[in-house]
Amino acid sequence: MDDSDVPYQRFKKQVAQSILVLGVRRILYQVILTSANIVLARVLNPEIFGTFAIISFFVLNLGIFTNLGLQQALIQSKDEPDAKDIQVFFTVLVSTSILFVLAMYFLAPIIANFYGGKLGPESIFWLRVYAVYILFGNIASVSMTLLDKSLNYVKLTMAELATLGITQVLIIILAINGYGLASLILGNLIGSISGIIIYYGLSPWSFGIHFSFSRLKRFLAFGLNYQFGTLTGAFNAAVIPLFVGTVSGPAAVGFINMAGGIRQAGLAPTEMISKLAFTAGARIQNQTQTLKKLTERMFQFAAIFSFPILALTGALVPQFIQIVLSKTWLPMIITLYLSLFQGVFILYSTILIQVLLALGLAKEVRNISLLWSFMQWILTVPLVVFFGFNGAVMAGLIVSATFFIPLSVLHNKVKINIWSPTLPYLFFAIVAASIVYGLGKLFEIHFFWELLLMGFVGLFVYASLLYLFRGQYLLNEFKIYKENFFSKT
Repeated sequence: MDDSDVPYQRFKKQVAQSILVLGVRRILYQVILTSANIVLARVLNPEIFGTFAIISFFVLNLGIFTNLGLQQALIQSKDEPDAKDIQVFFTVLVSTSILFVLAMYFLAPIIANFYGGKLGPESIFWLRVYAVYILFGNIASVSMTLLDKSLNYVKLTMAELATLGITQVLIIILAINGYGLASLILGNLIGSISGIIIYYGLSPWSFGIHFSFSRLKRFLAFGLNYQFGTLTGAFNAAVIPLFVGTVSGPAAVGFINMAGGIRQAGLAPTEMISKLAFTAGARIQNQTQTLKKLTERMFQFAAIFSFPILALTGALVPQFIQIVLSKTWLPMIITLYLSLFQGVFILYSTILIQVLLALGLAKEVRNISLLWSFMQWILTVPLVVFFGFNGAVMAGLIVSATFFIPLSVLHNKVKINIWSPTLPYLFFAIVAASIVYGLGKLFEIHFFWELLLMGFVGLFVYASLLYLFRGQYLLNEFKIYKENFFSKT
């Protein structure tokens, strides 16, 4: 496949348009989510956030078993699924989800007793209720997968934003009216029901119950390996609710989760581009040079936008927490510093893992995830003993620094360069953050507008460095992007 091929030109146009749509989607998504979290952080205390994090951890991570990796297998498959394939997909997901809901009814008391009453007297009830979220989510995932596979990110974005908006508004209304933990659970459940309706309306499919093992088997090889990798990732994350939650309590889990959420806001451009790396990469998995170019440009895009957000947030951590959240969250200052630093390494590992999956290397991803999980647990226990709940974030930082492992695996297939597309932007971000940090020490920041102004100063410095040292190069890159976007093919 070369640049003169019509299918390739059409693919480049799809990718260029997808980047714009996903960029707008991620900005709007993050604005909605961040705004809601700021409101909720002032209404709900860290204990409620921590309790919900523990409940959702068990539901969402045990619920992984219901998926069998079929959603990702359908996307990764070179062939388009027919109506019967989709019906088999739906039948399996609903069946496994119902079994999960029943299993959680019996597991809920065991989970609640594990925490010795720290989750509150109603935790058993809410664990059982929230399990239904998996059923609703899996039903919606059928239409979601079809949109994702076809790179129809306009409709996918419309559905995601509408569902998120409904969910967050419901949670805020319930929280303000004093529903506490129930506001987080009921808001998500009602929002997921609206998601089923919205996704199906935008991507209808031939509804039906059908099962064929021969059809299912085509997707299981990739799907089960992918799922095992996801399960090991869940085992990795389990150290927070299982170990930290029992040793340090729900509030510590709330601090770690909030810090992680702020970090992920900075990594929003990376998450956006990694989503495209898997879907688009799977479409050109046999075109080594094309995949190499695409991957390096994705690293560059992620670095340009994620590094300055992480660095500038890090420059203003104490002021950010006190002004945006509240003094209640000040114990997580060190937690947030560590989490933002970890974000630098997560940028690399996130894209690398998605490219490996696009190449069909789910088995290799599974093995890497398993290694990372063992490292996380082995490091977390002693570090938490010596440094408190921040030890868990330290362990995560160390594990994330081993992103060179998936890089070495990818080099066996595609020789990509991740340094020149990223390091200049990391340097510019550090310079801008250093200036902002100094200004923050020189001038006291007490109000939100002052914090916002300081952030704009940092972005101006960063943009100036881009213009001075990478201006012509980035202008040429933009011209290439514009040509692909407006291609008539």
